[in-house]
Amino acid sequence: MYTAAWAASGYAAAHSRPGPIAHFFERRIETVAQLLRDVPGGPLLDAGSGPGMMVRHLVDRRPGDFEITALDRSEAMIDEARTVLGDDMDGVKLCVGNIERMPFPAATFDAVLAMGVLEYVDVVAALREVARVTRPGGVAVVTMLNPRSPYRIWERFVHHPVCRARAIGERLLGVPRERRRGAARNCAEVLGEEHLARLVRAVGLHPVSTVYFDFNPLPPPIDHLVADIAVAAERRLARLAGTPVRRLGSSFALGCRREGPPTTATAPARTG
Repeated sequence: MYTAAWAASGYAAAHSRPGPIAHFFERRIETVAQLLRDVPGGPLLDAGSGPGMMVRHLVDRRPGDFEITALDRSEAMIDEARTVLGDDMDGVKLCVGNIERMPFPAATFDAVLAMGVLEYVDVVAALREVARVTRPGGVAVVTMLNPRSPYRIWERFVHHPVCRARAIGERLLGVPRERRRGAARNCAEVLGEEHLARLVRAVGLHPVSTVYFDFNPLPPPIDHLVADIAVAAERRLARLAGTPVRRLGSSFALGCRREGPPTTATAPARTG
């Protein structure tokens, strides 16, 4: 039977299952870690943390540098993060909450991450909260799918519509949800770099650097059918990140600096 816990476990497993999806997650973690390289440590928030893979990376690669708080609106994801971290919970706090209304005082964190979450929430509300809880002089790193990349254009206008149609057919045929191959996934909102940068500035964050990543040249589902080829090709094309055609990357990360006094705090949300 499909459950939130089953979905969280499957999402966590996708990070280590060989293929383009796990490779994408790996690239995203590497890119965000790159943008954090000049942050010496301190309180860090991973907002929309999912099963805690970025937290796991920071615990492994920079042990003791950060006092980490992982926040996700799904209790099942937080439970999965607890499993992923195992005994490595020193300096890590896990909590359930919504990025659009976070349960933290203003100016709490030296670094705030929002990875793979802005596409599925109210972007303005989420960015306002990210800015609110970031200390002046602190760093915020947010990621977004790149709507102008060939991969995302194909995914949005071809692959996702086909998957949705297939999911409808499977549902009508009574196929159990956990056995359906058609995924009715869709992003609530996908923004280009310029648009996202404008929103970031509007909430009091200053964009410092943008890094594009994941240059998978094969559209879905072909990339999954020839996974080894897709991953090998992406690794070769990753050098495009430092060239004028970097915007071919399927996603990007925006590194920002918090300037000035904290924004007006909203009332904190309740956890749980």
